[in-house]
Amino acid sequence: MRATRRALSGLLTIALSACTAVGPDYRRPDAPVPAAFRHAPAAPSGWKFAEPAQADAEAAWWRDFQDRSLDALVAAADQANQDLQGAAARVARARALLGSAQSQGGPSVDASASAARTRILGGPDGNRFRAGLEAGWEPDLWGLHRRAIESGDAELAASEADLAAARLAIHGQLVRAYIRLRADDALRRLLETTVDAYQQSLRVTRNRYEAGVVPRSDVAQAQTLLRSTQVQLIEVGISRAQTLHAMAVLLGRAPSALTIAADDRLPSAPAVPVGLPSGLLERRPDIAAAERRVAAANARIGVAQAAWYPTITLGASVATQGTRIGDLLALPNRVWSLGPALVASLIDGGAREARRAEAIAAYDEAVAGYRMTVLEAFREVEDALVAMRLLQYQVSVQRRAEQAAAEALEQVSNQYEAGTASFLNLLTAQTALLAASRTLVELRARLADAGVRLTVAAGGGWRQSAASAPRQGQLDTEQDQRGRTGSRDPDQHRRPGS
Repeated sequence: MRATRRALSGLLTIALSACTAVGPDYRRPDAPVPAAFRHAPAAPSGWKFAEPAQADAEAAWWRDFQDRSLDALVAAADQANQDLQGAAARVARARALLGSAQSQGGPSVDASASAARTRILGGPDGNRFRAGLEAGWEPDLWGLHRRAIESGDAELAASEADLAAARLAIHGQLVRAYIRLRADDALRRLLETTVDAYQQSLRVTRNRYEAGVVPRSDVAQAQTLLRSTQVQLIEVGISRAQTLHAMAVLLGRAPSALTIAADDRLPSAPAVPVGLPSGLLERRPDIAAAERRVAAANARIGVAQAAWYPTITLGASVATQGTRIGDLLALPNRVWSLGPALVASLIDGGAREARRAEAIAAYDEAVAGYRMTVLEAFREVEDALVAMRLLQYQVSVQRRAEQAAAEALEQVSNQYEAGTASFLNLLTAQTALLAASRTLVELRARLADAGVRLTVAAGGGWRQSAASAPRQGQLDTEQDQRGRTGSRDPDQHRRPGS
């Protein structure tokens, strides 16, 4: 008995003194981070990025569009989007798995009871009853349980980052779809105005033909122009309906269940400050998720290595048994045991080495995935930056092109009415103005879309820390010239037939 106590005391001392875990300690792997974005403007003073913890409370970047309908749609998506609900369920599952891993290192106590009819060979049949308690504890000498908890904790953090990344992606998809919807509304308004103008032009041309002033071919050309514009109007209706269907799915609704009133005020690109590239590693949730999965894979290497070491279990049991139920209460029928057990695998056919090699390969795969995620993040930012810079210039040039087309149409219309220009000249001028106006709408929609893609690529929102912050980060220079009264453009489309 004294020897048993000494053995238990020694084993307990070893268990309590063990403070190291086998396997490599985690260090975040290096990633290719550029010193600066190639196409980024200088970051304006007065702006700062929202920290990851501030994302929900202060980084509601879609509110920069100052559109209550859009705010309501985003809130509805947060509540009903099925991808977000699936990501939230994965977080709950990861949390449960972490709880399971945390429970593995503690002591266990089991109760048991049995009743059996037995026969000893050559003897009579008999009853045997047994009831007892068993307790056991496996000291975490080599860090097996600690590494498992470390892995589970990292997986939980990765799942939470996945949820944040899914939310950011859904918000981006919804806002981009909303911009497309409003662009279709603006195009529809433009084409409806144009169709009205072309119908008036057709009536004038018919009157002039009936008066013998112009040939029949002018009427046919006016009809052709009117019908082709009506076809464009129908095509815009198809695009709007399909965009609305896509938005309904993002909101967790049936495609036929969503209706949004038309509004031809097209959202404009928001002011976007651009920070240092290294900040992107701290702000994008998909990068955070990839990095946490590297940490989880690193911890699993320690789990695999711990299998090479013996396991020691401290166990105790107390039970009572007898041939009758009443015997269970008799003191002479009680038995107990107390002692350690050591188990070590000597030959396993290479199974442990294979599991260790698999864990190392999984870690290498996770590192490669992390670095690829970082590279893709910087590519997305660079793509959005160059798109915004060039689209800003295109919008500026296209505005001047639309103005020139409108002036040309006015002059040709006057000449046509005076009889000094042919109907073909008028037709050409009308077509040019419609094309210029339609291109301007599309470019402005693409500019706003690029702003959303840049916001998402940079990891979400930012905020202005001072009310008097300068506007160097404003990308839509023409809005600055008009004076920014909001993020919705008040421009009215010209009538190509006027």
